[in-house]
Amino acid sequence: LAELYGLPAETDMALMTIEHIRAESDYSSQDELRQVAPIGNLLFASESVNARLKTKPFAEKKEILLEAGVPLDPYLLKAADWKFGDIDARARELAAEGYNKIWWI
Repeated sequence: LAELYGLPAETDMALMTIEHIRAESDYSSQDELRQVAPIGNLLFASESVNARLKTKPFAEKKEILLEAGVPLDPYLLKAADWKFGDIDARARELAAEGYNKIWWI
């Protein structure tokens, strides 16, 4: 799925980390905390990029990701903000892309 959106096939995945687009510290309840780990809130980034993102607001994270050349899927490219509904919507979009373009038989 990452390659579908521009991550080079020769990328050493051992050097990648998983970025939580909406930071874990942004959650105030257990129900909200369940939104941390869904695929819709996750993105591959190098350790050096991830270290720069920390708990910054979405707009700042997006700017850093774009400057660093991290491939972003169309949903992230269009997003101006990152709310709980965006996490679910992006997860559905990624699942559909995976099903229709990668894992279909």
